[in-house]
Amino acid sequence: MEISEVCSALSNATRLNLVSIVSDRGSLTSKRAHELFTSQYEQRRRQSIHAALKTLVEAEILEKSYNREDGGIVYTPEISQLIIDLDSMTIEAN
Repeated sequence: MEISEVCSALSNATRLNLVSIVSDRGSLTSKRAHELFTSQYEQRRRQSIHAALKTLVEAEILEKSYNREDGGIVYTPEISQLIIDLDSMTIEAN
């Protein structure tokens, strides 16, 4: 987990809101994340939400897996806490 990648991923309000939505629910499909995002925040195209989720997965904030019961690919929180040490410029995830 790279500090610059994590900070970049969290520097966007859409992605921050998606982290909150997925963390609250525990596991969501991209379609359901889009529905919840647009009902709670603002209208966004599904492709925009998918791209934001992809960025969060690449930063190791969310995890993407296949779940037949939920209807396909689901996103779950990979971490519950981030600690950034500015002195050493390191990041610790729990």
